[in-house]
Amino acid sequence: MEGPLRMGVILASVRDGRRGEPFARWIHALAAEREGLFVELLDLREWALPAYARKDTPNVAEKAYAPDSLEGRWRAKIDSQDAFVVVTPEYNHSFPGQLKNALDAVYARGATSRSRSSRTAASPRARARQSTSGSSRSSCAWRPSATR
Repeated sequence: MEGPLRMGVILASVRDGRRGEPFARWIHALAAEREGLFVELLDLREWALPAYARKDTPNVAEKAYAPDSLEGRWRAKIDSQDAFVVVTPEYNHSFPGQLKNALDAVYARGATSRSRSSRTAASPRARARQSTSGSSRSSCAWRPSATR
């Protein structure tokens, strides 16, 4: 692979007054100091992906996304990353719906794939949880979506 590794820091909460934004920006700044790593903040407020309602499964549907559509731009953004850190709160014993929408819009390819277009399941990832309750339930709920 040529060039620096690319890591996306996904800020999952879109609520007003969200507490994760300073945490996500801190992770972004800390990681950006590392040589050979390009870090990008992916704020889901800026990616208002709708609930997945397409007839086809994402592995089929994403091939038909228009490149300039929201879904097409999200797929390209995710495909350009080599790793992810997801900063997520716990809402009602789970992770935010906007994160689920973002995960559903792109197909998580098998972990044995190493091509640059196979990012979500094959990429190293970490969860940075923030919540007054510890947010362990959101992490457990998120795991199946992130590893399918």
